[in-house]
Amino acid sequence: MKQTMITSVLFVLLFLGMAIGIQFATVQQFDSNMMNTITDWREDQWTTFFQVITKAGSTVIFAVIALLFSIYFAFKRNWMDLFLIFISVLGAWGINSLLKVLFTRTRPDVVHLVEADGYSFPSSTTTISLAFYGFLVYLLLLTVQKGSWKTVILILTGIFLVFVGFSRVYLGVHFPTDILAGYFVGGFWLSVCVMIRKRMIGSFD
Repeated sequence: MKQTMITSVLFVLLFLGMAIGIQFATVQQFDSNMMNTITDWREDQWTTFFQVITKAGSTVIFAVIALLFSIYFAFKRNWMDLFLIFISVLGAWGINSLLKVLFTRTRPDVVHLVEADGYSFPSSTTTISLAFYGFLVYLLLLTVQKGSWKTVILILTGIFLVFVGFSRVYLGVHFPTDILAGYFVGGFWLSVCVMIRKRMIGSFD
């Protein structure tokens, strides 16, 4: 079985494990304890910081970045990656929306420092952020030759995505397990997008 496919299956299994886990009282208690600890830690300067960070996972930012890259790829006549950028966003959004309806988990009963509608599990912000930004970084890494630069890019991307996810917990709109589940779903869809691209260019390995 191909490496990318194995990765996608792993993400599915991790998500299923999380989906089962949140049904148990011990996991629910963990979520509640973490929420209380994090919300008790709130300070004005951190609130401002995380309110800015969380905007990176907003619909407006996704749309603007996708539009800019679409213009770039259209100019380069790279229709494949232009298509896949939108697939990475829309696919992640569609899967996440379906899962939210299936699980119907309500949001944490704490003060929300940003507006958030709908159900909580899994986090759409982390799902789409990982799939979308992850795919853009994947395309970037294809152009980077030096291994050390690839490592730096991956580390910075990882830190950024962790901050985006943590911001949703800090701001009170998601449980920690919502965020983890969002990473798993986003990772799955990112793997699928990578497989689609490899198949389209005839280098599925």
